[in-house]
Amino acid sequence: MAETSYTVRADVRKNRLYITFVGFFSDDYMREACDRVIAEAGSLRPGFSIITDISQCKPATQRGAETIRRTQEHLAAHGVGRVVRVVAPDNVIIKFQFQRRGQGYYKADTANSLAEAERMLDEKK
Repeated sequence: MAETSYTVRADVRKNRLYITFVGFFSDDYMREACDRVIAEAGSLRPGFSIITDISQCKPATQRGAETIRRTQEHLAAHGVGRVVRVVAPDNVIIKFQFQRRGQGYYKADTANSLAEAERMLDEKK
């Protein structure tokens, strides 16, 4: 199993937030990762886009899922524009967990790779 990790990076020039979650997150580690997402999003302008790579992420606990929901709510309130999630075709549980928690805040498209997600966002300019 892959080691648990996350990366969060804001590209101010593209007005884009890049998020990668790998492995299974404890509730505390999920909160740390989501706090980082919120902090990085603060450096972007309203209408910013997000690419979230959850292709190697494991489903979160109920508390972790609630942390994801609160983060998605915050991103929506901060003015998120388009969202694309990179998901593995065989990882339907995590796909639906993120999708279900984000309902009512924003709609996310899905891609099979980071390159595909980038193309999807770049073509919509």
